[in-house]
Amino acid sequence: AAGLWAIERLKTNALVLDDGFQHLQLARDLNILAIDATNPWGGGQLLPAGRLRESPGGASRADCGIITRAEPDSGVQALKVKLQQLLSERPIFTSHMQSKGVRELRAPRLDSAIEIPQPVAAFCGVGNPASFFEHLLKSGLALAQTHTFPDHYHYQQSDITQFAEAARRAGAASLITTAKDAVKLSDFEFGLPCYVLEIEISIDEEARLRDLIRTAISSN
Repeated sequence: AAGLWAIERLKTNALVLDDGFQHLQLARDLNILAIDATNPWGGGQLLPAGRLRESPGGASRADCGIITRAEPDSGVQALKVKLQQLLSERPIFTSHMQSKGVRELRAPRLDSAIEIPQPVAAFCGVGNPASFFEHLLKSGLALAQTHTFPDHYHYQQSDITQFAEAARRAGAASLITTAKDAVKLSDFEFGLPCYVLEIEISIDEEARLRDLIRTAISSN
């Protein structure tokens, strides 16, 4: 219904659906499979025992694959070999996360000259919190404390107050969180300076992936 509304009202000529790989009733012109190098097979078990939504054989429906968080120490080469067996000759891309910059929580834009008081206490409510904390360490930040809230968490002032107090006791001079969490936090009081790490995805052979997408769009 949302897609039809966009086509009729906005004259949309391309739709991108996140998390739609298992929505088999939906026709698609390009099926992109994203697989996390840090936890590619969800413990090897289907929901609810593991995190897999279907067996790995379902990857054969993909027109291409993108291995995300493909850091040198993530076992990406072995994963690429296994994924290539499932996708046959179809292309596989790799991507990794890189820092775009840091800003104060309520600042509208990044500040290249910003100096974050350290050590920091990091918190987030995302699907892969360990990746966020590891990214902070690789960025050179000293972590006094970390805390994970559930994914898509709906924050309350009491959550922030308790965390900030614990962070202060742990010796933290400031707090830091993700851009995804930041949109839910602007109305809260923190008691410590709070910063946001903005990250972006860098895709190897990005031009080739763009060509695949353009071809899929232009053929309709």
